[in-house]
Amino acid sequence: MKRPIENKILHALVMLLLISIIVYFILRAVSIGFAEYGLMEKTLGVLFFFAEAYVMFHALGYFRGIYTLTRKNVKP
Repeated sequence: MKRPIENKILHALVMLLLISIIVYFILRAVSIGFAEYGLMEKTLGVLFFFAEAYVMFHALGYFRGIYTLTRKNVKP
């Protein structure tokens, strides 16, 4: 059985992870928008941004799956 303090730490880390990802995506989008590059470089930057979003989205899904599996194995 997990102790309550471990659950609080885990929830805090998950929230920190989500906030970090949101801040990262906002900063990346702003930096792409204000970059002084040509159309081709900006297009490649946007495509790379979408690739990063794809990887992050699937990493969060993987983490969520692991988290729900470990929550099911814990007995009250």
